[in-house]
Amino acid sequence: PSPQVSVIVAAVHSFKVSVLGEVGFPGRHEIRSGTTVLDALAMSGGLREFASRGRIVVMRQDGKGGKKRLPFNYDHAITEGGESENFSLRPGDIVVVP
Repeated sequence: PSPQVSVIVAAVHSFKVSVLGEVGFPGRHEIRSGTTVLDALAMSGGLREFASRGRIVVMRQDGKGGKKRLPFNYDHAITEGGESENFSLRPGDIVVVP
């Protein structure tokens, strides 16, 4: 007559980012906290031969109903001292590799 039910969340699978354009496997990917742009590019199979490494853009909701564009330069991020260029992604981000 008085059932008691417990629900335990084992894993969250709702955090996703999209990677589009000149990558090996474009599509939506599950992310965990602390996933960076380079991590997302690696999950997508890396950059293709004709990818524009200096014109990558991350599109992100700005909280006001619009999107903001965050530039990402792959060559700067992989050079010594360029670690600060490799920022963390948020759920819903779209990485565009022209």
